[in-house]
Amino acid sequence: HNAVVVDGKIYAIGGYNSPDGKLDSVEEYNPDTNTWTEKSSMSVEKYNRLQVVVLAGKIYVIGGFGAANNCLSLVEEYDPVTNIWNTKTSMSTGRGGHQVAVVDGKIYAIAGYDSPTTLSSVEVYTPPAQITAPEAVTGLVAIAGVSKVDLSWTEVSDADSYNLSRATTAGGPYTEIASAITGTTYTDTDVTNGTTYYYVVTAVNAGGESGYSSEASATPDDLSYDRALLEI
Repeated sequence: HNAVVVDGKIYAIGGYNSPDGKLDSVEEYNPDTNTWTEKSSMSVEKYNRLQVVVLAGKIYVIGGFGAANNCLSLVEEYDPVTNIWNTKTSMSTGRGGHQVAVVDGKIYAIAGYDSPTTLSSVEVYTPPAQITAPEAVTGLVAIAGVSKVDLSWTEVSDADSYNLSRATTAGGPYTEIASAITGTTYTDTDVTNGTTYYYVVTAVNAGGESGYSSEASATPDDLSYDRALLEI
């Protein structure tokens, strides 16, 4: 088998367990709790000189021997956060007994053999660009009106949409009231006049969701009492 460390945890991947045979299983060891946890399995069994490397917090398993004692060209990516395996673009050549290395965000598979052929070739894999979650929203403003609160905030350049949450107590806990907002304004009409509401906004893209913005508050009013405007 092979093993790597991600975020202080050890992942033991694949290998061979006599007499049960070749393994597709993965186990995670947490040194803080001294416990092993079984994680999602790979798509196929891999043993004997499979190669494993970590890039941008994800585990890549490259080549090795398969169940039919063949050298695999398969490349699989594991995300420890979601516990999900994804099959990536395969190498052009099956490889066992090779080595792998990461240089400038690319994975190099070097030499090895594709039984019975001994290899001197090198292949490079470039993962898709890693998308990170957007920065937190700034400039949130809440303006009270008659049975409504108008909200606006500053656009976040790499956000695809925004989620809006509110509470009736300063500091939360907040409840999401609108999601997938594509603009930078929203009018909350599900309010009670005389109640103070506290709002926060998050920005969302393919890389995830930002933290909360700074809080903004407003108290809608029915304006039922007498008012006058004095213009000078």
